Parts: sequence; C-alpha cells; structure tokens
Amino acid sequence: LFWTRVSDPSGTTLMDFEFNQSSQTCSTGVNKTRTADDLLIEYSLVQGGARAVITLRKWTGSAWGTAATFTANEATGTTNTSLIKAADTGGVSAVDLNARTFGEASIDLDAVFDSSKCTSFGSAMLKSRSSDSFTSQLKDFIAPLPITLSNCAQVIIRKQTSREGATELFNFTKSFATDPASADTFQLADNGVYTKTNVLLGSNYTVAETLTTLPAGWEFDSIDCSASSGVAPSINAATATATFSLDATSDKVDCTFYNKEQVGAIKVTKVVAGTTTALAGASFAIDADGDPATTGDQTNIPAVVGSPGVFCLGNLAFGSYTVVETQVPTGYTGAAPQTVNVTGAGTCASGAATATFENKKNPTLGTVPRLLPNDQATLSDGFGTLTGTLAFRLFANATCTGTALYSQDVPVNGNGPYTTTNTSTFITADGTYSWLVTYTSTSGSNNGAVSSCTAEQQKVDFTPLAAP
Repeated sequence: LFWTRVSDPSGTTLMDFEFNQSSQTCSTGVNKTRTADDLLIEYSLVQGGARAVITLRKWTGSAWGTAATFTANEATGTTNTSLIKAADTGGVSAVDLNARTFGEASIDLDAVFDSSKCTSFGSAMLKSRSSDSFTSQLKDFIAPLPITLSNCAQVIIRKQTSREGATELFNFTKSFATDPASADTFQLADNGVYTKTNVLLGSNYTVAETLTTLPAGWEFDSIDCSASSGVAPSINAATATATFSLDATSDKVDCTFYNKEQVGAIKVTKVVAGTTTALAGASFAIDADGDPATTGDQTNIPAVVGSPGVFCLGNLAFGSYTVVETQVPTGYTGAAPQTVNVTGAGTCASGAATATFENKKNPTLGTVPRLLPNDQATLSDGFGTLTGTLAFRLFANATCTGTALYSQDVPVNGNGPYTTTNTSTFITADGTYSWLVTYTSTSGSNNGAVSSCTAEQQKVDFTPLAAP
C-alpha cells in the first residue's frame, strides 16, 4: 500500500485503506456496499516518526470491529524522511515529494486471510483523518477503485474428444479444496469446461480422469496443461493425472484432457454357397436403416485390392451395423442383409469384425422338344408257326425312300405283336415321318409281307402353342 500528499503534516498521520468484497455501489455516493469481513487497514504515523503502526479491522456486518495490530513480521510501514525527486517516484508523482509526503506499507496476506476460506476483494478506497483516532474527522478521500485481491487460485479443466460433439460423459476426481466446498467428482463431455475460481492455495493437488469408468469405445489419450500460468502441473499419462501446487493467487491451472474414440472395422467375404471359393463381382454397403431399397443412407464398403471377394471398411465407432449386398455377381442369387457388431478395436489389417455372404449359382435351364419313335407290327393268319424277321424302318419323308432315320430287325417266332425298342434315336425337327415294316419269312409254308408307306405317317410340328 502507498499514499502521497501535498505537504508535510503538522501532526499525526492516519490513513484508512478500505477493501470491499462487493462491487455494488451504495444507493447514494460512490462507496461500495460493505460485506461482513471487509477489511480496513489503518496506517498510523506520529508526527516526526519514521515507522508506521499498521492495524486491521473487519466489518462485522454493521460496524467495524476492534483494531488488531500486525506484528513486525506481518506488516511494516514507513514514510520518506527526505525529498524524493519526481523522476524517482515511478510515476506516482509529477512533482518532487517532500519529506513525510509519501508513505508505504507491506502486509503479509497470510495474516489477513483465513486459509480455510476463499475471499476476494474487488474494490479499494483511501481516506485520511485529522488525528490518530479512528473516529476523528475525515479529511481527504480517494473514491473506490477496482482491484483484484484474493487468497484463491483458479483451476480450469477442459475435455476434448476425437469425435466432435461426443455426448458421452467422462468421470473426473479432484483433490484440491475450494471455498465453498465442492464435490470431489465431476463429469465432462466433449467441449465441456469445469472452472473453479475459488480454489484454496495448497500443494500436491491432483485432477485425474477415471480410467476404470471410461465410456464404452473410448480410451484416454493425453493431457495438455500448456495454457496454465504461474504453475506447471506434472502429468502422469499412465494414470491420466495432473498434479500441481498453488502457492499464489495468480496461479491458474488450465489443463485439457484428450480422449480418442476406439474404432473398429468390418470385413466382408463373398463366397460361393457351401464352399470357400471367393466370388468376385459383388458390392457391399453399410445401410443405416437396414433397408437395401433405400440407397441414400448407405456407406460403401470398399473392395480389398488383390483379394477377390473381400471388402473392408475401417474407422467405425463401436456399435451394430447392417451390411447389405448392393450388387450381386451375374448368375447368382443375392444374400440377405446381416447385422455385424463392432465391439473391439480393429483395422482392416487385424481385429476387424467379420461377415461371410454366400451366393448360390443360378443354373441355366434350356429345353429342346424331342420325340422317341417306336413302332409295333402284328403278324397273324400264318400257317403253322411263323418264323423270319420283321424289318422296321423309319424315314423322314412321305415316300419311304433314302436312308432310314431308324432301323431295327426283330426276330419272328409265331403270330402276335412285335415292337421296336428304340432308346437313342429322336425326332427333333418338324416334318413328315413314315414307318415301313417288311416281313421276311423263313417258313416254307408262308410268304413275306410289306406294310404300306402311307399306313403309318405322322406329321410333326414343334411350334410352341400360344400362351393361354
């Protein structure tokens, strides 16, 4: 504290330095509203003296309390005993200061503040009195000026996550004391800020992120306390802890705790159903609503270069995903969507969640109309037992000429029907077809016989019928 005045006093010097906690101005005048435990520091110097007596009074809520004198170790004050040149006043005065027109005092704030309470003063004013009596007449007055005087420091903890705007909450514990007291645990989400301006001075304070309760899919990354001022916290990344001591009210701890979201990957393998044979020509995507028909919400899963039938997408947050086949290989039937759960950290190189899609081949079925011709001839009215051969010939014309399409000789032994047993010659083209049957007798009692070419003629037409 210091003061100046115009001339050497003729009597006792008494200066009142008043410190107010409130910034509210009284309803009349410029004084600030007094609050319990506001301070009044008195600087008293008898005429011709060089050492001041420094006392302290506190506002009780209705009046100033009894004066308490500081010890020599708690406060000291004096005045100039000789002229101080204006150039040596450090800007305090534009003119020379005569003897006993400048006074100053130094006070140990440990003697003023209660170390268990956080107190801040935002205003100060100075009054002089006509004598060393506390109730003597006021002489000069310096209106209240804004100041910053506190026995508390500041701690700021910030949270930043790799995914902007993450709403997951991260738990913290603190060991520093505040006034009023505050809980030793708190939570922050991304971009969250925890600020305490009422931190009591002390040593070996800590702030730690609770690693055992990290949200699913997240991991601790680092701590940055470079924004701190007046204090350099030590960082233990293994325990996610910042340790610091606050020994000055100007100390400010400003630490940012960083977290990374653990990410996984989904690897899809496409094979022929029932085998491990890789199948190329497909495409896959993650579908947000699980409906392959709505493509606007799909994220493509890229094919793995050099690995036919393999697809992979990384940097996926933990959770459940619907994988759909967006393009089916030609000639195959597509597979149904699958739910794939990403529950652990992984990349396309290792640790990816997997899914196998099987496609069944669609065979090509072609039909060709074919007739398997056979014929039957009946011998009767022979004399005795008929013997010989029936020669069956099928011609692809109406004249029974040229090379037969089918030939079969059937032995004869008596009357009765005789039938061809064709199993390999087919009629596959439109046209007229004729059977010609010749009986050659080896019985001396019977002649041979020949059927008419027109007796067994069929016209074949393979033209498909019109659809009903």
